[in-house]
Amino acid sequence: MKLYYILHSMLAQKGANAIKIISVAVGLLVSILVFCRLDYNYSYDTCFPDRDNLYQISMKYEINGQPMGPFSNCPGKLAEGAIEALGDEIVAATAIGRIGLPDLFNGEHRIDIRIIGADSLFFETMGLEVILGNPSVDFATPYTLYLNESTARQLYGDENPIGKTLTFDGEGSVTVSGVFRDLPENVTVNRMEGLLSQPSSKIYQNRRQWRGADNWPIYFRMKPGSKLTEEEINNRLNAMYQTHSPDSDEYKTVVIAKSIGRTYLEFESVKRMNLILWILGLSLLLMTTLNYVLITIASLSRRAKSIGVHKCSGAGGVTIMGMFLWETVIILLCSIVLMIALLFLFEPLVNETLGISISDIFSTGRLWVPLSLLAFFFLVGGLLPGRIFSRIPVTQVFRRFTERNSAWKRSLLFVQIAGVSFICSLLVVISMQYREVLDRDMGFNYDRLAYISMPYNFDYESFQSTLRSLPYIEKFSTSETMPLWGYSGEMVYSENGNAVLFNTRSEWVGKGYLDLLGITLLKGREIEADDEIIVSEAFARSYGILDDPIGKTVKVSGSNGENSRIVGLVEDYVLRGFTNEIAPICLSSVGNRVPSITLRLKEPFDQNFTQFTDFLTETYPRYDFNPIKLEDVARELYSDIRMFRTSTMVAAIALIFISLMGLVGFSRDEVQRRSKEIAIRKVNGAEAIDIVNLLLADVLRIAVPAIAIGTLCAAYIGHLWLENFTVTAPHLWLWYLLAALAVLILVTACILAITLRVANENPVNRLKAE
Repeated sequence: MKLYYILHSMLAQKGANAIKIISVAVGLLVSILVFCRLDYNYSYDTCFPDRDNLYQISMKYEINGQPMGPFSNCPGKLAEGAIEALGDEIVAATAIGRIGLPDLFNGEHRIDIRIIGADSLFFETMGLEVILGNPSVDFATPYTLYLNESTARQLYGDENPIGKTLTFDGEGSVTVSGVFRDLPENVTVNRMEGLLSQPSSKIYQNRRQWRGADNWPIYFRMKPGSKLTEEEINNRLNAMYQTHSPDSDEYKTVVIAKSIGRTYLEFESVKRMNLILWILGLSLLLMTTLNYVLITIASLSRRAKSIGVHKCSGAGGVTIMGMFLWETVIILLCSIVLMIALLFLFEPLVNETLGISISDIFSTGRLWVPLSLLAFFFLVGGLLPGRIFSRIPVTQVFRRFTERNSAWKRSLLFVQIAGVSFICSLLVVISMQYREVLDRDMGFNYDRLAYISMPYNFDYESFQSTLRSLPYIEKFSTSETMPLWGYSGEMVYSENGNAVLFNTRSEWVGKGYLDLLGITLLKGREIEADDEIIVSEAFARSYGILDDPIGKTVKVSGSNGENSRIVGLVEDYVLRGFTNEIAPICLSSVGNRVPSITLRLKEPFDQNFTQFTDFLTETYPRYDFNPIKLEDVARELYSDIRMFRTSTMVAAIALIFISLMGLVGFSRDEVQRRSKEIAIRKVNGAEAIDIVNLLLADVLRIAVPAIAIGTLCAAYIGHLWLENFTVTAPHLWLWYLLAALAVLILVTACILAITLRVANENPVNRLKAE
């Protein structure tokens, strides 16, 4: 019978319940998604067993007092050094690295998989599950390949892959000797579909050094129960490293070992992002819950008589509380149905916003997140209004209830408006910063550029002639990589070669590279010989030759000559986007090597890119050139910002909608509560504008300080986030002001829409109703 009365009461206020269901569904859905993304971040590297004992090494450098790092790529010998330093306390250590390989074929079919070079201690160190194979033996043998489970199934189905052969184009073959379990997406280790034994590549053996060639991620596993603290581990590692590569006055190194469980979470960008996600998630959860409470409390003045009848009929406080809890359950169940529908309707947006799939969001191990949030909403949203009303004596239900609870409603409305102001201001700042870094001049022009990787043993001379004959290609040049991906690091030495001066970013380029990218040549000319280099302003400034660099001879590790002569000075340009400081740059000749080609295509770019891609596929079916639009690469540099902007936008829309529902409920209740006062004022000569100003002033006394506080909080959080960038959007204070003004206008418009009808109606009708 009690449930019948609850349903009957809810059906009598269909409009209010529809608002509740929609606002709860939107608010809880977005907050659940945010908290699931947070749980995803906090569960990085949990696939590694006993991960507290699995450590990753990083390196910090100091060159002439200038700190650099930490960097996760280290000198290859550090894996052996970790075993030497930690002795009986260590289980194993491994050094892994990318291996540049020719195209890989399964019969006549080219396959594209990410292959990492691994040694015989890789699996013992990382603790990954081996399904088939004996890695401690297999990885000591050249040309041994392990595939992950999904790749093995994709290539061979249910057939046993052991002993199968994959061939390199013109470079021999490898034998599949094992299968290992797939890694999940949320790992800091390089993603891999295949592991190739490191003896397969002589270059890897040659690059395992104590100093330089620092492109190796190093991991080691401590024995369970080891008494060594992290500080003691690092002291031993640094003492060991100094015996093999001692510091000098100019060049100092620090070895840092950290449990892999903390690696991802201690990145500065990740810490800032998690902080903001916590704020967004808590804001949405609290706003959704408090909005439900606000709408419920606002409806109590209209429901006071029916509740009073229940109390007069013998219902106690527990019964009234139970009614509110059952009503919350019904609202919550209807909201869950709507949430599921919205989730599948906007699945592509959810995937793009969070950067993970819905299956990852709601995996079995992550179900506790939505269940916890639903439980929180049920307890607070049901208990709080139920407790407030159930404790009021029957004698006061019909007279003074609304007056006594006005402070509750005003406090909740204050929090909601402050939350909307916060999220809208933050959204404006993120959007302006995203537009700033995307549109700002990086010092080179990637417009209409396409990038292709050159296959091994490919006839570049004839290919070059073919490219010149294609009518939609404007110009092209060769290089090792592109500024959008960054350059490798090399050391610059003093003239006698005894002292390290600074670190430079180095790249090897072909003829026409500067012109192709639109890099400004300030002095000198392009490279014509192997022992010639072009340097940037930052390089010349660090070397102390900015005024007259042309003709100077410098020694740079990794350059083509022992001593290189500067023939050109270029304007500084940005590497890897505006999250990195301007670095010294040194350009050397790529010589006869052709690692990659960058081409500028004519307009229309998209159409010509498609035509060029089809041409490569049809003309060279055995080769994978992997054509890439550099415009897409530039946008991908800031994919985290775009994801953050989109998630903040979704949160802002949800919060605005939820708060407007709460504001509507508050305003309607205020109009009803003060309807007799409004009618009497109109009878005594008050105009409609006077009534509107009366009601608007009450709300603005709440809204103005709430908006100010929300905007100031957004400015503080926005400042923390902007520390990720080397440039910031101009006039941000103006955008904060405009965002606050927009929220104020929105609140004012909502109040006007509610009060104008009441202000213009006949007061006699209102008095009759009273």
